Amino acid sequence: MDVWGCCVSRDTFNIANNDLGFDINYISACSFPVQFSIHSKSIPQEIIDEVFEGKPNSFKKWCTYDLNKSIVDLLDHSESEWLIVDMRITHSPILKVDFNGVIEYYTDDLFDEKKDIFDKMGPYTLTRISSEELENEFEKFTEYCKKRYGKNIILIETFESICALDYEGKLDRTYRLTSNEEERYAISSKMNYRFLKKTGCHYIKCPLNVISDSIHKWGFSPVHYISEYYKYVFECITHIIDGASDSISFDLDVMYAECVSKIALIRKGDILSSRNTLMRIEEYVKEEKFDEAQKLLVEYS
Repeated sequence: MDVWGCCVSRDTFNIANNDLGFDINYISACSFPVQFSIHSKSIPQEIIDEVFEGKPNSFKKWCTYDLNKSIVDLLDHSESEWLIVDMRITHSPILKVDFNGVIEYYTDDLFDEKKDIFDKMGPYTLTRISSEELENEFEKFTEYCKKRYGKNIILIETFESICALDYEGKLDRTYRLTSNEEERYAISSKMNYRFLKKTGCHYIKCPLNVISDSIHKWGFSPVHYISEYYKYVFECITHIIDGASDSISFDLDVMYAECVSKIALIRKGDILSSRNTLMRIEEYVKEEKFDEAQKLLVEYS
């Protein structure tokens, strides 16, 4: 399946364990409206290769997609029948770059590398704009998704959690969203609504009481959630794709309510979060604190 979104979409398959063997074509760090904007200045591959020498191939791949607007062609030739998206990338600013009268738009991600590339392309001026300013391009994106995938589209809702499990498994409520984060959340929420209304896609809601995890594999972020979130989303995806139920929308509501209930118990301290606990046990073992590891393992069991 084609997955176009942020780390939340990717981690749904990595953290929840992709036991069903889904073949994932994952695309990140590429804004939807940017891919449907006017494109007339291609970046030579040798410049991209030079700037990304010694850096992760995934970063180079996503940056190349973004710079040369090649995702539509990639999806056109994909054998995937399903598309999974989340709108978090739409809350990032867009780079509007003027190469001596030639205007190009790029995603404001991997900025240092892109700036090095722009410097090698000659004189330019750069400003940052909101995704909302490319409204027509976003409409083109939604129309493309409808035409390419039909009803086989799943939209995953994401938003910043305002509390996290710390390194002791305790609930930390001290995090507060900045005004910039609130503004970006408003943009991505608006894009969720527009995409859902236009495409009629399947919609997996984010639990209102979701918790982030300080021991997440990528470190702390308000959208690096506890493992129970990813398990819930993965089960929703498999249920949708299986297509055996005549009441998928109702089933998703039930699964949502179950996840909210489980997270509420974790917040209350009645049960432990799976991955956070196992990571703490692993850390105790590394530090040879075997009694603490055994005690926590018994509590988790």
